[in-house]
Amino acid sequence: MCTHCNNSNCSDCNQYTSSQTHICDGCQEQSCEGCAVKDLSTDCSVFTGDSIECDSVVVVAKNTILSDALANIISWSCTKFTELATYLRIVNVGTGASIYAGDNLIGEKKLRRLKSTNGSVIITQGTDDIDFSVPAGVIPDGTETKIVNGTNTTVVGTGTTPTPYQINALNSTYSNSNLGTGAQIYKDSIIVGSNTQFNLRKIKSSNSSVNIVEGADEIDITVVAGIVPDGSETKLTAGTNTSVTGTGTIATPYVINSTDTNTTYSAGTAMSLVGTTFNNTAPDQTVVLTQGGATTITGTYPNFTISSTDIDTTYSAGTALSLVGTTFNNTAPDQTVVLTQGGATTITGTYPNFTISSTNTIADGSETKINSGVTTVISGTGTIASPYILEITNLQKVITYPADFTGTNYTLTNADNNYTIIVDNAATAVTIIVPSGLTSKIGVGFIQKGTADVTFTASGTTIQNPTGLKIKGQYYQTFIEQDGNTNVIYLLGNTKA
Repeated sequence: MCTHCNNSNCSDCNQYTSSQTHICDGCQEQSCEGCAVKDLSTDCSVFTGDSIECDSVVVVAKNTILSDALANIISWSCTKFTELATYLRIVNVGTGASIYAGDNLIGEKKLRRLKSTNGSVIITQGTDDIDFSVPAGVIPDGTETKIVNGTNTTVVGTGTTPTPYQINALNSTYSNSNLGTGAQIYKDSIIVGSNTQFNLRKIKSSNSSVNIVEGADEIDITVVAGIVPDGSETKLTAGTNTSVTGTGTIATPYVINSTDTNTTYSAGTAMSLVGTTFNNTAPDQTVVLTQGGATTITGTYPNFTISSTDIDTTYSAGTALSLVGTTFNNTAPDQTVVLTQGGATTITGTYPNFTISSTNTIADGSETKINSGVTTVISGTGTIASPYILEITNLQKVITYPADFTGTNYTLTNADNNYTIIVDNAATAVTIIVPSGLTSKIGVGFIQKGTADVTFTASGTTIQNPTGLKIKGQYYQTFIEQDGNTNVIYLLGNTKA
């Protein structure tokens, strides 16, 4: 039996599907006995109107119990209010007084009104604009600024357009001079009528090796990164019979060693070296004969007597010996020293006097070979009279659009290392691609000759710059340098976003 406030419509329960909410739901479980009309519970009421929708979404369906209907409305309202609050945001930008004053407790956006407390500004609100104007008679005419006479000056006029202030100097003289040593900034002065123009020289770097940045109160001069020489710019390459170690810096200077052993001679056993002449210091070698068995040996070098009690033994002279009766004699008491020439050395003469000569003359420095490198040119012979001179060359190339570009792209290669590249792109924006896999510590300079942008783009690398990846403009310079053997590239010089 349905007891929802004695409602008599329970007979209609069978008309509703399980997806609908109806007063008859739960008729067997709930009881409204004793409900007074004035205290009618929302659980005992049903919304019987048409379903309430918003943007095709049903907020409250027909025949929904009133408690659920109210909960649905509140949930929907809170959701929409949150969406609206996060969707519409107003912020003050720039500097000065803020127009937007924030939100109130019901989410309204508050804007400050404009006013002029002292009435010095007239504010007129129009349909689409707000007009600001100064009342007549308040507009300044120059007389507000007061100027009085100072030392050696006189002031005439009222400060208005018809009679402007005129400041006159009283017999003042001016002079300028450059102090200290070095380049002079003050050039000269030019007097035209009552005006004295002082001319100061501008500061520049013709080869772009120095960065010059003009500030409000100062001029900042710095050396371009990688320009300060430390000795490593001079490249030495090992040649024949020569090795080179070190980097050329103060910490690790270049050390040049020669592996040519043909220029040094020393005397060995039983030999002496005087100048370029070798002599045998032991020309006569004593023959030593050792007796044994039935044989005895008497006498001294070079005459020996060999006797034997063995009369049946037959003796014969061997190499370099003669036998006369029972006496052996050394037939070659003096052994010739054999010297073999080779390389740049020749040997003449006979034992015991030899002359050893060499076409490899006394070292004068020309034996050390130094070859030119990529950025260096070497002149001279390495002698005292003509020492080696190592000069750094300025490697420069011009890339022209479109001849040297693929489309509008130019990809750096190892062949660009140590070059200054002039980008002649005219009025076409171009891109310099910096790929990975370049030679370690690669460094390349750039000068923009054209008027259109020149942009640097990484390809497998990371380009670091605090400002941007474009050259600042026509005739500005940049420089890239790799961080060791990594894929990090530093972009230096004049850049923009």
